[in-house]
Amino acid sequence: MPVHNDLCDLVGNTPIFPLPRLSAALGDGVELLAKAEHLNPGGSIKDRVALGMIRAAEDGGRLQPGMTVTEATAGNTGLGLAWICAARGYRFVAVMSASDKGPKTEVMESMGAECVLVEPGPAWDSEDGCLGIAGRIAAERGGVFLNQFENEANPEAHARTTAAEILAQTSGRLDAVVIGVGTGGTATGLGRVLKPAVPGLRLIGVAAEGSYLGSELAGDRIAGITPDFAPKIFDEDLLDRVVTITAADAEPATRRLLREEGIPAGLSSGALLLAAEAEARRLRGERPGRTARVLFTICDGVRNYPGLLA
Repeated sequence: MPVHNDLCDLVGNTPIFPLPRLSAALGDGVELLAKAEHLNPGGSIKDRVALGMIRAAEDGGRLQPGMTVTEATAGNTGLGLAWICAARGYRFVAVMSASDKGPKTEVMESMGAECVLVEPGPAWDSEDGCLGIAGRIAAERGGVFLNQFENEANPEAHARTTAAEILAQTSGRLDAVVIGVGTGGTATGLGRVLKPAVPGLRLIGVAAEGSYLGSELAGDRIAGITPDFAPKIFDEDLLDRVVTITAADAEPATRRLLREEGIPAGLSSGALLLAAEAEARRLRGERPGRTARVLFTICDGVRNYPGLLA
């Protein structure tokens, strides 16, 4: 293995592996696969987006050495930006809901980031919400507000890297891909590439019941997949189905990933597992005699969810 000159070179190229025990529990004719995004340097799939947005800002001349980067985040994009900014010499300000204070903010601050916590109340996309505040801070400090909810570098990162990896690693032999919906970047980027490349592929989006995609804006949040507004980059038409999962159901599913497959996954991955299992059952019923091959992402690791280790 070569010595890498830049930690950013380690973003992406994450492995895909089977989940034999969870697949067997569903019976014959099911193969569940997981793409290990928790193995990125910052511990989540959002490293891809963070790096893509930073490079796009650099290439476009918006981001110069020593400048300040700001972002509104539930945590994982902030974590990705925190380590990338530290490695590249930028100052970083993460604007977050006060309810997200915890392991993620502690790790970000240890890397030199400033975390601005916004008390619950204002909508995320309002002037007094996380997006509005992040934009104002960037303007006041002469910095760059990346805005993952509107930044085309977000879905482009997944189209260019995640989708290409999935096609190469599976040779396109997939029946369904299950991904989380927060900014909509993963869904949009994968959909643009995978749907044309794999005829008949189903792309299933997963959000928390408390998001705007749920039956109502109520329920406990699952960090990363509980958007309360429709992001501009999200092309929902690329999805075949949106499944909403409660945090109460996601937690035991995440524990099954830990105990039955040894995967130290975060809470959103448990939600994706439930949706992947449901889609596998649906496909098996519709296509008897054929193995249903369903892939989902391990969005992040258990580090950010100490309650799961109890």
